[in-house]
Amino acid sequence: MEQLEEHESLIIRLKKLTASIWNPGDAESLAQLPTQPASNIARITALSDCVTAVALTLIVVNIQLPATGLSEAEIQSFVLSSLLPQLGIYLFSYVIVASSWISHAQLFYYVRRSSGLLVVLNLLFLATIVFLPVPITLFFVYGNQTEAWILFAVTQVVTGSLLFLIWVYSRSARFLEASVPSRFFLATTFRLLFIPLSFLISIPLAMVSVLVAEAGFLLLYVVARGLLIAFRYSRGSESARQNNLRLTSITDNMTAVAITFLIVNVAAEVPAHGGDSLAKTIGDILGELWIYGLSFFIIGLYWLSHHKMFQYIRLHNLRLLWLNFAFLFLIELEPTLSNLRAEYLHSPTVGALYAIGQTFLGLSLIGIWWYACHGDHFLDPVAASSGAFKTLLLRAVLPPLIFVSSIGLLVFNADYAVYLWLLVVIVEIWLQLGRAQRPGAETHSPSESGK
Repeated sequence: MEQLEEHESLIIRLKKLTASIWNPGDAESLAQLPTQPASNIARITALSDCVTAVALTLIVVNIQLPATGLSEAEIQSFVLSSLLPQLGIYLFSYVIVASSWISHAQLFYYVRRSSGLLVVLNLLFLATIVFLPVPITLFFVYGNQTEAWILFAVTQVVTGSLLFLIWVYSRSARFLEASVPSRFFLATTFRLLFIPLSFLISIPLAMVSVLVAEAGFLLLYVVARGLLIAFRYSRGSESARQNNLRLTSITDNMTAVAITFLIVNVAAEVPAHGGDSLAKTIGDILGELWIYGLSFFIIGLYWLSHHKMFQYIRLHNLRLLWLNFAFLFLIELEPTLSNLRAEYLHSPTVGALYAIGQTFLGLSLIGIWWYACHGDHFLDPVAASSGAFKTLLLRAVLPPLIFVSSIGLLVFNADYAVYLWLLVVIVEIWLQLGRAQRPGAETHSPSESGK
């Protein structure tokens, strides 16, 4: 049946193409041919996920690393006085962008049809997401100044307004699914309005004091989030459970971009050695390449654990979505930590920072699995009645346990800790080989068993 529909769709497109070639001015003949208004919803959301993933990575690359040749005391001073404040800027901007994406994802979850105007409005929304790294870069370069906050706030007002226009237009054009819960309309309208309104209020406050503006925005944001949560509980329900299509899409996109930026950091070493001979440049790059390879495998193995978990997790709600964004926040920091580690291979401080990052990354994955297993109706029935919970929890616990154990070793010798980190890769490969040798292993996706 699906092949027949695809065949008919191809014939329709060929007819349109033929009509446009022979009668380019005949609009009526084109209008008589049926269209498939929902056919591009998947492409709209896929493009939106990819743009958001790249934009978030372009923000994190603004984090400035220390100069070469610093002493251990100078490295510690840099981490406290410069690196941590930069991470705070990125965390704030990350939460704002993630909030916009979540609103977009929850809105398009119920959109079933589209039009040219809807596509244009979505492209304008994505244009503001693409532009967002520019005002955020001003914070990294010029610090917390009034002009930087105003430009950032104006960008967010435009972003939120476009999302609200998409919502209003989709409702008025009847593009939404007919079975949309009634509570969803009011909650979505409130969610789409409170961020741009909060930023709008902060603009005149910034002209008095940027700190007052930022504090006022944070206060309004927290109050609005609290009201939204209270609204859900007053209706006797938490946030609606949705399928994982967009969640896995943004996860795959952000992981792919993070992995790609690992090699971008390696390529950036070439101009830095421009005055050296080619042989020396290649030797220096190969000498640092192993740390990038290790980071690549660590990201890949954490993604693999995430992938296996979501073979069993069927649905998610807003809390699980934010837990997943916490996991992705740490994934996005991997290229920065890897670059820092490659620059200071023998620094205990940098080694501890790298190990702490991997530990929190593993803990975030444990949090996702623990919440999904203890939530209501998140897991596939097959997984809920099997031993998958303990197996995947054990696999998720091992990497952060190894990394946190290496922190104590770093005090004595930063080089030896690497062997413990390699143990993460060895253990995962061993587990994969053991699973592959068991009869019937990985023969089907548990989440597909109920389809």
